[in-house]
Amino acid sequence: MLLLDEGQVRSRILDYLRSREWWCFIPDGDVGHEALQAIEERFYAGDANVDFHLLMGGVLFPIAFGRKSRMTPAQFCKLVIDRGAPKEYASRLSERDIVGLGENNESSECVTLKLEALSAWLGPL
Repeated sequence: MLLLDEGQVRSRILDYLRSREWWCFIPDGDVGHEALQAIEERFYAGDANVDFHLLMGGVLFPIAFGRKSRMTPAQFCKLVIDRGAPKEYASRLSERDIVGLGENNESSECVTLKLEALSAWLGPL
C-alpha cells in the first residue's frame, strides 16, 4: 500500500490517462465492484498484481487502473460478454481507456456523473 497526498494522486491519475497504457475502471454498485474483482482475479493475480492499482480515499470515489498489456482489449471484450453484455456493447467498451463498470442505465448515469466530477477535479489532460 502506498499513501499519496492529493497532488500525488492527481499526478498519478493524469500519468495513467496520458500514457494510454492503462485501463481506468470506475465501478458502480455491487455489480461494478464484482466485475472489478473478477478483472483483478483473472488478469492481475500473483506477480501481475503490480500492474493493478486501486486508488481510494483522497479521490472522490474508488478508481482502479490495470495495465493493458496484462488484459488486452480482446480479453476485456470476452470478459464483458461472459458477464452477459451484448457483443456490440462489449466491443465498443473494449475500445475505451476509461470504463464504467455497473449494471444498468442508472449505473451508467452514476458513472457519467463520476467521470464529470473526476474531470473537474483533474483539470485539463
